[in-house]
Amino acid sequence: MAALAADQIRDYEAGVNPVFNDLPVAASTTCYQGGAVGLDSGLAKPLADTFVFAGFANAQADNSAGAASDINVRVRSQGLIKIAVTGVTGVGDVGDDIYAANDNTFNLADTGTDVLVATVHRYISGTTVIASFEAASLRSI
Repeated sequence: MAALAADQIRDYEAGVNPVFNDLPVAASTTCYQGGAVGLDSGLAKPLADTFVFAGFANAQADNSAGAASDINVRVRSQGLIKIAVTGVTGVGDVGDDIYAANDNTFNLADTGTDVLVATVHRYISGTTVIASFEAASLRSI
């Protein structure tokens, strides 16, 4: 999938109390609702390789005309989310790591530059799964 160019409404499951974080957005940047967000030198941007995973944008944060840190994006830093993941084939993928190539492209195969964002929590159908995600700042390891 391509990176987001508009908001993407995501479905979240109950079972994990959501954890939110408000992060300063980089200059000339828009984080779209539902997009995976990464930190680059401490500033939020749509997730890209080498960034640190921070969560999924709870609402759009448009800082396209602003300077760094002019606005914040609220991210959901922990939870269960329904997403399409390339490479998923069935229930045997439960527990596998999920990587992101950008804010909307998720796969089971790490290309070497992709960012670890989640694990397969439950297989739904096709390539759709419930993924368990946790921002890097919340991980104990």
